[in-house]
Amino acid sequence: MVSASILLAGAVAATVVSAGKPYTQESNDEFNVLRHLGGTGPWIQHTGYGLPRDPPGTCKVDQVHMIARHGERYQTTGTGATELAVVQRLQSSGAAYVGPLAFLEDYVWPSSADTYETESVMGPYAGTLDAFRSGADYRARYNDLYDDSAVLPVWTAGQERVVVTARNFAAGFVGANYSTKASIQVIPETSAQGANSLTVSDGCLAFNQSQYSASYNSFADDYATRAADRINKQSPGFGVTAADVPNLMALCGFELNIRGADDFCKLFTTDEWKAFSYMKDLSYYYQVGQGNNLTNYIGSVYANATATLLNQGPSVGKIFWSFTHDNDLISIAHALGLFETQSPLDPKNIDFGSVFRSSEIVPMGGRITMERLTCDDDSTAYVRILVNEAVIPIPACKSGPGYSCPVADFKTYINKRAPGSYGEHCGLPTTVPWHLWFFWNWTPIFSNN
Repeated sequence: MVSASILLAGAVAATVVSAGKPYTQESNDEFNVLRHLGGTGPWIQHTGYGLPRDPPGTCKVDQVHMIARHGERYQTTGTGATELAVVQRLQSSGAAYVGPLAFLEDYVWPSSADTYETESVMGPYAGTLDAFRSGADYRARYNDLYDDSAVLPVWTAGQERVVVTARNFAAGFVGANYSTKASIQVIPETSAQGANSLTVSDGCLAFNQSQYSASYNSFADDYATRAADRINKQSPGFGVTAADVPNLMALCGFELNIRGADDFCKLFTTDEWKAFSYMKDLSYYYQVGQGNNLTNYIGSVYANATATLLNQGPSVGKIFWSFTHDNDLISIAHALGLFETQSPLDPKNIDFGSVFRSSEIVPMGGRITMERLTCDDDSTAYVRILVNEAVIPIPACKSGPGYSCPVADFKTYINKRAPGSYGEHCGLPTTVPWHLWFFWNWTPIFSNN
């Protein structure tokens, strides 16, 4: 006989199931390779902390700044040549096309000398399309700030792929009148620009991004050797080496960028992707992030200029769009005090608790957005930071609504993090600019559109 308590429990369970759970009890952090490509693959939203994307409470945005990496692209010339050599060697090995490398039998190299260094234009992750869509999304979000009777300046570093991203974003944002209502302001990527640049590391004479490389370069040896051994057992005869592994893993990101193909992604295990992404974290961290003693000053140039504009308020402008490279974004994030580790990243073992995850900070098209907030019945203005559309509070300045930072405190905070000037610490000659001024001094031109 079935007891009454069992029947009662079953009835209660059925009631709960039929009613549905208001909140899931399952984790949503299933593996996604886009979170492990270390800057080589398509854009992905940052995981964040679950804070709402919309402004908090009665607050509204009255000024917005965004600095973004160029969109999804082909390989650089050097990277493409290296990866092509690996693929050609494997295809000419004479091995039987079995196991995980069987796809190489029909594989055709997707790049050429003409496409290296450029934005991708085809496939589900096309860089040009993603930039256009992002511009359209931002128009919908910040439409109240846009004055369609004025020319909108859009600043971009000088490399062609960055300019192309800026153009497509601006076209998506402005719409049909882009050719006459947006002005692409190209800032040369040269040391002569000094601090008046979106790539200020070019002018920092004292900067050495490879000074700590010996301390972490060996990290790849262990995981890459094990990955190569596994593949060679499953696809014998190809002779995959440990040195091949990082190149083949990087091809996953580029293949997604170029044509949405994932054969190289499926070649590797979850454990191997965890190791690859941490290898990329180490590289960014010690080259252009917290692990390099000059990057705080390099990133402070943009951070200081933006802090000044935030304090000046919307009377000097409401929309500031800028485009640059991944290394520059990492340095700016560091200057803002974001994603800092309590101790240096371990160069030997994966730090699974680290908040510094390059795949989520600088994917292709990665961006840092700063919103100036004003709120009802509050005379204080605040700044709220988003990284890849996730709200990321400044750990040392988050007393405002939605964990924002009072604008008046923000400028002081930035200056305290980088005492002295960029010019002093970088050994800048007096013949080049020591400050960023192009936000305040620009002329509408349309020849770069």
